[in-house]
Amino acid sequence: MNKLIPFIAFFLFALQAKSENWASNSTQERNQKLHDTTTISNLINKAKIQEKERDKGIEVLKNTLSVNDKALAKNYTIPVQQKLKLQLANTNSEIGKKFIELSQVKLAIPYLFEALKYYEIVENKNGVAKTYMNIGLAFNKLKDYKKSKKYYDQATKLCIAIKDWQPLGKVYNNYSVTMYEQNQKEESTAYVYKALNVFKKINDKQGISYCLYNLAQKFNDAGNPQKAMPYLKESLEMRKAIADTRGIAESLNAIGICYRWMNDIPSALTYLNEANQLAQKNGFFHVLESSSDMLNYIYEEDLKDAKNALNAYKMYIAARDTIQNEKAKIGLLERHYAYEYETKKALIQKQTEADKARQKLIFIVIVSILILLLLLVLTWFYFYKKKKGLEKEIEKKAIALEVAEAERRRISADLHDDLGVGISTINLLGNRIKRQDDLAIIKADAQNIIENTKKVNEKLTEVIWELNAEHNNLEHLLLFIQKQGQQVFKETAIDFSMLIPLELPNIFLSSYQRKQLYFVVKEAFHNILKHAHATQVSGKVKINGTIKIEIADNGQGFDVNEKLNRTTGEGLTNMKNRLADLNGKLDLVSNSNGTRITIEIPLP
Repeated sequence: MNKLIPFIAFFLFALQAKSENWASNSTQERNQKLHDTTTISNLINKAKIQEKERDKGIEVLKNTLSVNDKALAKNYTIPVQQKLKLQLANTNSEIGKKFIELSQVKLAIPYLFEALKYYEIVENKNGVAKTYMNIGLAFNKLKDYKKSKKYYDQATKLCIAIKDWQPLGKVYNNYSVTMYEQNQKEESTAYVYKALNVFKKINDKQGISYCLYNLAQKFNDAGNPQKAMPYLKESLEMRKAIADTRGIAESLNAIGICYRWMNDIPSALTYLNEANQLAQKNGFFHVLESSSDMLNYIYEEDLKDAKNALNAYKMYIAARDTIQNEKAKIGLLERHYAYEYETKKALIQKQTEADKARQKLIFIVIVSILILLLLLVLTWFYFYKKKKGLEKEIEKKAIALEVAEAERRRISADLHDDLGVGISTINLLGNRIKRQDDLAIIKADAQNIIENTKKVNEKLTEVIWELNAEHNNLEHLLLFIQKQGQQVFKETAIDFSMLIPLELPNIFLSSYQRKQLYFVVKEAFHNILKHAHATQVSGKVKINGTIKIEIADNGQGFDVNEKLNRTTGEGLTNMKNRLADLNGKLDLVSNSNGTRITIEIPLP
């Protein structure tokens, strides 16, 4: 835009004025000039005050940093040193952020890395994450997008890991700017939406308002002010709610610009003037520059109002000059603080060298003493461990002997109770047969002898299997159950089958575990044989975190609740108790079409 146009327009406007109003107009112009001069002077004063406040804030932080550095060089206790290091981290971080705000990014980076070092030493993960974010922001402002992405990515991972959502939202928002500057507009918009979702999750209204404003700017830059407008108005309302004065000024200015591109000149003037006044009052020079520039354009191009165009242009020039003066001062400050930083760093390093040498000597002496003590402790521990190992081995052998003796007594009792009774019964029936002449009674006794012989044989098989150490795994147990099932239903009209997986894990089972599981399955087989009136019985084994054995028949079924509640008959109760000892469970489903029993225990 040609900057001479407002002056020419103003000059033509003055020449066309009526002669009788010349004096009055001259007075108004003098008053306006006085008003403009006062306004611009106020702006310059505000800029100076802001600069002084910033400089003073940095000086205070630098003094704090110097005090902490000197304190850390002294021999304080570890908790005090940790506290001092955390203060150093916080102070360096604040100085770095202040320099970023002042656009002195090169000065900010050393302080931020110093802050990162101390945050990592004291293991303050929140501080580390925020510092990663600030370093990424600094490199972004320097247009070093590769390093910027590196630190943004580190900040993102850490924020997610420690669930620190507010910095994560800021990282997403900052990264969207980095992508937008690299013309990756779709990815940039996606990251703004990510940031918006994070801020909504924690109800961070300032973050939400910034994301809405950011989205609106992207739509506006894409030439779609209509789509940008709802986001801008929502951000404005939210910023008013949290009294974010700078944000309010930015939103008002952006809304005014959008209305201009939508050709709604009255609304544009309303919002731009409000933004302009708020920026003047609070010294927001960038907002003042932008709003004044747009007001100048509207008055000059749309309304042909040379007088207001000139006023707006003067305000634009004043804001622009203030910003440029501030940038020039920043350049001087950068050189000043860079020299000061290096000088202070060298001085502190020199002051601490003697302390470090003394601390190193003390450290060597302490480490030597600790190594000697450690050798003594290790020697004592070696002999102590050896002694305990021998005692433990003796104890294990004693326990093993006790277990073996208990097992021998149990097997002896089982043989006496079961085999002794069975053999006695066979002997008794044999003697009775010798004395009998009735053929029917002889046949019945012979059948009883056969059945008792089967029971004795079955019990002997079980005892031999239980005593065999080779059968102490899952595969042998399942194969034995399959074999015994075939034996139970062999001479009956029941068709029996049992499926076992081809590949079974090599799982050790103690004698007790094998016995309990086998007896539960055996009880199920005998119940089917006695009560089910079935023609088919099938078994199926599944191994998936647990050992699951399903046994199903096509018999007449029964009322499960009635059987469980009956006082007579302890078969089902015994099955449940045996499984409870193995932390297992028994599931019964029965109806007129048959019964399914599911036996399940966890893998050892």
